[in-house]
Amino acid sequence: MEPYRHFTAPIASVLALSFGTIIVAAVGLALFLGFSDATDKTRTLLRLRAETVLDELVGEIGTDLDPMMRRADWISAQVEAGNVDPGDFASFDPLASGMLAGKKFHGGMALILRDGRTRFYRVRGGDVQAEALPDHPAIAKFSALGETLDRPLWNDPMLGGGGGEIVLTLITPLRRGGEYVGVLGQGVTISDVSIRLQATAQGTGVTPFILFGGTRVLGHPFLVKPKKKGAARGGGGKQAVPFTADGSPLPLLNAVGDPYLPAIWSPDEFKLSFMGALEKSQARGVWVDDERRIFVFREISRYGNRPWTIGAHFGPEIARGDILHLIYSGAAGVAVLCIAILCAIWLARATTRPIRQMVGVAAKVREGQLDDLPPFQPTILRELSAATETFNGMVEGLRERDMIRDLFGTYVPHAVATAIVEDHGTSVPQSALATVLFADLAGFTTMSERLQPQEIVDVLNSFFSTVVEVIESHGGVITQFQGDAVLAIFNVPLADPDHAENAVRASVEMHDAVKGRTFAGQTLTCRVGINTGDVVAGSVGAGGRLSYTVHGDAVNLAARLEQLNKEYGTPTLVSGATAERVSAISLRRIGEAEIRGKSEKVSLFVVD
Repeated sequence: MEPYRHFTAPIASVLALSFGTIIVAAVGLALFLGFSDATDKTRTLLRLRAETVLDELVGEIGTDLDPMMRRADWISAQVEAGNVDPGDFASFDPLASGMLAGKKFHGGMALILRDGRTRFYRVRGGDVQAEALPDHPAIAKFSALGETLDRPLWNDPMLGGGGGEIVLTLITPLRRGGEYVGVLGQGVTISDVSIRLQATAQGTGVTPFILFGGTRVLGHPFLVKPKKKGAARGGGGKQAVPFTADGSPLPLLNAVGDPYLPAIWSPDEFKLSFMGALEKSQARGVWVDDERRIFVFREISRYGNRPWTIGAHFGPEIARGDILHLIYSGAAGVAVLCIAILCAIWLARATTRPIRQMVGVAAKVREGQLDDLPPFQPTILRELSAATETFNGMVEGLRERDMIRDLFGTYVPHAVATAIVEDHGTSVPQSALATVLFADLAGFTTMSERLQPQEIVDVLNSFFSTVVEVIESHGGVITQFQGDAVLAIFNVPLADPDHAENAVRASVEMHDAVKGRTFAGQTLTCRVGINTGDVVAGSVGAGGRLSYTVHGDAVNLAARLEQLNKEYGTPTLVSGATAERVSAISLRRIGEAEIRGKSEKVSLFVVD
């Protein structure tokens, strides 16, 4: 896919424009809303505050009640599965105590079995106590009620035994294998519920409440029961039975001491134009003795057959602080806007400077220009600084790799050196069909007797430079220099489907390159043997000294063909195995020869 080139822009401009636009839009919009229409802002803030307060109240009430529902479901499931036996108090008491341990509320947990046995668990002085329930008519009533239920039921609030506190009870039927075995009751007092409300609204300027049936108060900060000195939480010293009398013991709206609460349903309303409609709740503005009061409330039906009304009331003055806050925020916003724009410009430049430098250096790296690259300087931006350090390390690694490969390539074939470097120093042996070229200088022994050692080296280096260039230009790989001989292989380690033809072409070009030239002042001729067969190529040696070479009968035959050139007076002998793979070069068969170690004669070919 072609890169998108219709339009490009400097990254510094894009970043500065993006940051600046976002900041200007955000801060400018806030300033516009704050100064152009403070009333709308106040309305939004009040709605959000009202919904947030109610969300917190609902969540706080669930802190005690939702775990009771989860405990009920768990115990019911365990009894049904036979994992828990409520009739075995020795095992059930630790289970119930563990569930109530750490709890700080007046209520408790009661167990009424079908056989009439009972158990009551409550928290006193931080410890869980377990004892039998005193005889009471309500015990039989609730046992019978539990038998009719198929799931946990929140019962209407009731008065604790002996004139105790008002208790909200969750009744759970217990069955094993479908057979009724008893009922579990969990209770929490409205004082504990009110404590939750009081803690949630403390310091907010609002008064929370919970209504039951619209006319009775289930929770209110004024219903928090003070702890008596020397008495443990849980009933003022009297045994509390959570299942008792008929009728509602909850106080009416005008009986809790809150002067505003009785007016919640008053028809003497005023419009809440500055607040607007709530999404999940309701709001009413009511006049109370020439004073305006705002009620926000929401109905929930999670805890019983009759819905609860959870709400709070407060005065309109609660919004005055929001207006002043908007004014101060506007002034601060202008200052922040100016600073932010300057920071955006600086950040864009600081971010793009190393990126631009990296792009330029990366282009040189792509072109292989590694020698004159200046190192990146660290920046104050951590990620970019880490990126520049990593890039510097990469460039240094590339330099080292090239140096190693170039140095390595002077001692082993370049293709092999590259493969070993890229494979992190490993060289896997290869078994393949390949064409072997073996070349040797004619009369070199006699020549070396009349030359000085340095002259011999100069002659060989000059000769090898010529033939190596020819062989490599045709895809061959030099694996060994054996005195004045050269061993080359085609198709290993680099695949070459035309390896036989390329080997023959290389031999022809070698003779042309040597003919009529002098090498360090000496005239040379060479003999070449070419054969195709299976070879094994790999690094061979011991310890830290390895040599890349090829092995196999095909290599030995190529060397023997080179020697046969003496008998036939030919410059190059090609085996039949190679000739049958050559079609673009004219070869002529000159006979057969017995080769030591070969059971069959070898056909001999020369370039026609």
